[in-house]
Amino acid sequence: MDELNKLIEKYFRAETSIEEEKFLNNYFAKEAIDPELEPYRALFCYFNEEKSVKYSKKIQNKSETKKQMWFQITIFSAIAAGFALLFTVLKPQQPTDYAIIKGKRIENTAYVEQFAENKLLKLNTIMNRSLKPLKSVNEVHSGMKQIEKINITREKLNELHK
Repeated sequence: MDELNKLIEKYFRAETSIEEEKFLNNYFAKEAIDPELEPYRALFCYFNEEKSVKYSKKIQNKSETKKQMWFQITIFSAIAAGFALLFTVLKPQQPTDYAIIKGKRIENTAYVEQFAENKLLKLNTIMNRSLKPLKSVNEVHSGMKQIEKINITREKLNELHK
């Protein structure tokens, strides 16, 4: 019994040989074992059961998997292209000439042209009003040039009188 306990301790420290592990597996596979060692039975029986389990799924070759993946991608792409073509062909035709005025879609081209012309006239009026001060500045500037010429002439006359 002590020898068996020492062997189990050695097993858990990972110091057993293959033969010692086989001995432990065979011991715990028996029906009658020491009741003190009964908790270890589940561990060793589990290992024996797992050894007998066979992997049932087919392991696929990587090239087969790649072929399947490309096949699926091709099919999904073809389906997506078909839907895109279908929606393009079945899309309701909308008039191409329209404008959005005050949040409303206007398709009457004559109305849109008249509206644009009115807006441009208002813009022209505003621009003319805002340019009037610049015209006044230009007039003042040209007047200043006249005064400058007079000043130059006066200086020349003063030089001659000296």
